[in-house]
Amino acid sequence: MSVVASERSAIAYFRGEGNCHIVIGFERNGMRYVWRVRKRFGTDAREYLHETSNNSLFCHIMSRLFDQCFVVLPKLIRVDLPLLESLPHFQRYPVPAEWRTSQSRVYAAELPDLCYFTEFCSESTGDTVTVELKPKQGFIPLSLRRISPYCSNCLLQMVKSRNGTYTNMYDFCPLDLYSVDFKRVYRAVSSLAKIPHANMKVFKNGQLVHSNQNSADLDKLFGHRCTNGMTQGEDFAKLIAKILTCAYVENSEEYKSVMAKTPLLQHILLLQKQDTEGPFAVAEYIKDLMKRSGESGDSGRLFAGAPTSVKAAAFCSIVAASLRDCSVMITMKIFSRKPETSRLPVFTLPCGCFVVYRMRLIDLDYKTPAKLVSYANRLKDALNLISQSDWKTKRPPCVE
Repeated sequence: MSVVASERSAIAYFRGEGNCHIVIGFERNGMRYVWRVRKRFGTDAREYLHETSNNSLFCHIMSRLFDQCFVVLPKLIRVDLPLLESLPHFQRYPVPAEWRTSQSRVYAAELPDLCYFTEFCSESTGDTVTVELKPKQGFIPLSLRRISPYCSNCLLQMVKSRNGTYTNMYDFCPLDLYSVDFKRVYRAVSSLAKIPHANMKVFKNGQLVHSNQNSADLDKLFGHRCTNGMTQGEDFAKLIAKILTCAYVENSEEYKSVMAKTPLLQHILLLQKQDTEGPFAVAEYIKDLMKRSGESGDSGRLFAGAPTSVKAAAFCSIVAASLRDCSVMITMKIFSRKPETSRLPVFTLPCGCFVVYRMRLIDLDYKTPAKLVSYANRLKDALNLISQSDWKTKRPPCVE
């Protein structure tokens, strides 16, 4: 994969951050992009490059599992360190002294900024609203279902609510979001609109307006003036639920569909369910291989002598883990008239106006074997903690 250097003259600004990465926005030749940069720096720059390039390469592999339009492919670049350190948010994550030379650069993934519609600049002056959803896992693996009434997400979120990471536990369950039942999907989106945790962020014209740190009246985000002169709002949860439960098709003849007009979340669920072994069994396979080979970091060496069945199970688990932590970006814009040149799908609102929307997948990161083991251990710890608490009297079981 080619690596290119960023332009020194780029004007960068903070866009947001997650657990592992900070997101920086910038403009180039009238187009908007983001850099996704790791927040933690080790002393070995090669390790940093290895992880960043692995994520980019794995994203290209994952893109083959979806229709061509869905997965946003990152470009691996080198960004000048002084440019990043000029941002106050980035200064909280110090770079090791060994990296500080006059030519010091940091590796990052460059992506188009999905909070904007560049193709509609001349057709609408309305706001662009973008919803970032982390749908998590849409089913309960058999090994977990035997010992818990809760899905993996709800288990881990209950622990975070108990230890103070979050003030309140939410009513959201991914199994509702992944269902084809409109009422359940609507309930899931409504729950996130009230208490999003890290599963939902909403942007208006690129600015974060709704998250776990700050909330907004999401129905008013779609306020617009119709052709009849009336100002109209929209039911945010209802609109998102409609988008998630219908097949997404872009009018393009450039590729052949591999998803058979299946809703995006349903296709993700189908891929997740290829992990038939479950997190506990795969973690045991990996720990056994680590013990035998003495290898923990290099996946190629770790699985070199493993049986084919173990390699297949591990790959399915890695794919499922990546899909468990990815984000779905839904970008929307309201028009009084239906755009004639757009290849994107369109919803007609009750007022007669139109919503043009785009769906994309981001953050399809590679999960190392060590991360799979860590995930299984976190689930075990959560099961032990919940079994000693009164959560079962407070929260109903997750329903597939």
